[in-house]
Amino acid sequence: MQDVNRCMNPHIYCMYRCNGAVSAIENILFYNCYTDCTKASKAEHIVPFLKQKILVNYLAYQPKMGDKCDYKPSGLSTFFSAVIKKLEKHGKEQYAEVEYVVTTGDNRVVFVKYPNSSLLACGKGLNTRTDCPK
Repeated sequence: MQDVNRCMNPHIYCMYRCNGAVSAIENILFYNCYTDCTKASKAEHIVPFLKQKILVNYLAYQPKMGDKCDYKPSGLSTFFSAVIKKLEKHGKEQYAEVEYVVTTGDNRVVFVKYPNSSLLACGKGLNTRTDCPK
């Protein structure tokens, strides 16, 4: 199982692939194989995922009072389930007061300018969420 997880990382997969295809003596061919493989794997898997999941969806989401949503606090890499408590408009800028629960069980309230890639519709940041309205 550990070897399967290692091969899911593009760099390790390409290292194994190119070691089997090119002898270690031919450094330039190995380097070209390795860089081409990593570029191809990133282009096929990572970039389309980002465009589909984050870059498109956050622009379309317009929060409403009481909406359930997904919020990613700055500095963290995971989303939390949240609720929109208040909406405010200051000139052309729009802000949402977001309440979310952190892993320790504490409630946090923040003001977030939107549209924002850290504030997504319910179930868009947390794919396994089951309490989202349809």
